[in-house]
Amino acid sequence: MVASSSFRTSLHRLDDEAIRSAWEPLLAQSPQASAFSHLAFGEQVGHAFGLTPLVAAVWEKDALRAGALLYEKRQGPYRAAAIPPFVPCVSPLLDRPLRETDTHYRRSVLDALLGLVADSFHQASLVTHPALDDARPFQWGGWQVTPAYTYGRELQAEEEVTATWSSTTRHAWQNEREAFTVAEGGDGLDDTVALIEASHERQEQALDVDAATIRGLVAGLSGAGLTRVFVARHDGKAEAGVVVLSDGHTAHYWLAGSVPGPAMTVLVATVLTRLRDEGVAYFDFAGANTPSIAEFKRKFGCRLASYYRARHVSRPELRLLDSMRRGGS
Repeated sequence: MVASSSFRTSLHRLDDEAIRSAWEPLLAQSPQASAFSHLAFGEQVGHAFGLTPLVAAVWEKDALRAGALLYEKRQGPYRAAAIPPFVPCVSPLLDRPLRETDTHYRRSVLDALLGLVADSFHQASLVTHPALDDARPFQWGGWQVTPAYTYGRELQAEEEVTATWSSTTRHAWQNEREAFTVAEGGDGLDDTVALIEASHERQEQALDVDAATIRGLVAGLSGAGLTRVFVARHDGKAEAGVVVLSDGHTAHYWLAGSVPGPAMTVLVATVLTRLRDEGVAYFDFAGANTPSIAEFKRKFGCRLASYYRARHVSRPELRLLDSMRRGGS
């Protein structure tokens, strides 16, 4: 059953002052907020990949109750809400937890938001924040939902950040840390990008984004105060690099690359300790969906969290194309 809604919905470009003034209070109170939902992040991603960032908004009177930062991609007559490269979270933001009775009657703010997105685009993809743990509004609204996983950990929960690490990770940190110097700063960006490219080549995974675009994106986000670059060097040579994306509360292991060996363990350990000392509350390893990578992340005392990839396709020819792709045709 679908109940009538008192909500008003709208789409906004990011230069709309009405949405900019309402977005910050929503970010401040939403459990789903992260650096990926900052408008500055959307602006830089849109610029890097030639997409139009938009905000889908749900209003109750003059209050913004829910929203999603989306990326519009046009191809011929079709309009898509796409998932850009390097954006693992394109999530609805809600100003408060949903009431189950509203979910059951399909009258929640999330139902209104999903209806707006489904009606506005020929195809749309979302990747939810782990705090949005009820996928039924997606399923009942005709979205295809696939579970996915990430590892994360509280950074302020114990006195020593190493307390819950596996023995192998703790021993590697203790035995190898003196062999590396870890530095933070934009001058490590070139080395980090080169390590990212080399890691993808070694794993035979296409990166599909050129180095200049990565450097421009990271530099732009650094100017907005959302990224930090860390590099671990052995005898002066960069062996591991990571770009951390952070809103000050939650930090994400966003872009990373290393040579085989202990360098990334030393680097992550150093970064976790530094972020903990600075008061960052939570660290998200941004994915646990590849077995070997998931095991590396687990060893830092992480907790498994689930999230959802959701997709809505309204056009029958696009649904057919999706079906052919899933079937390997």
